[in-house]
Amino acid sequence: MWQVLNDLWLNIDTGSDPNATTEEFHRQGADDYRSHYQGANYLYLEQIAKLVIREVQRPLVFYDVGCGKGRPLCVMARHPFAKVVGVDFDQELCEIARRNARRLRGRVAPIEIVRADAAGLDYSDGHVFFFFDPFGPPTLRAVLASIERSLVRAPRRITVIYYNAVHEAELSACPWLECYGLLPTFSNVRVSFWRNRSLPKGEPLVA
Repeated sequence: MWQVLNDLWLNIDTGSDPNATTEEFHRQGADDYRSHYQGANYLYLEQIAKLVIREVQRPLVFYDVGCGKGRPLCVMARHPFAKVVGVDFDQELCEIARRNARRLRGRVAPIEIVRADAAGLDYSDGHVFFFFDPFGPPTLRAVLASIERSLVRAPRRITVIYYNAVHEAELSACPWLECYGLLPTFSNVRVSFWRNRSLPKGEPLVA
């Protein structure tokens, strides 16, 4: 009920579809998946937004990789980010996310929705990357590799937030990433915070 009331207050529709099915596909010769759409808890999203921007004195670009209907994007766009970007491969979900972005009450940051294979994007402008368990290990590895390549092109401090961290071992296997915190939750949902180990001199922490 809390999630429904928040949707009504924000003038958006990001509710989960109980009839949605898991989408299966292949990546790098392995079975992968995208679990059926679910919306992250509003309480935790607000906490994440405040943690991310608390100690930063400049606007950040926020990416929701596998954005679905755009609930995290809508929450973040009510905070002073430079922009928030949603990435999803599903055309229907992208259209819903765009509609929610247009209708969002209290938006202060621009919202962009990109329909694309998340593994093939250039993330060089991103500072914060949010994953709500959007796919399996092969695609997660490919997206993390793309983010790592972007750090070569544009060295900077980044934060990766893994909500419902089912495949956290993939992040642990990245020598360029380190886990520096967990978000306390009232459920069994694990939310972990990661950052790159090396950064330009004087670059501030993101959270």
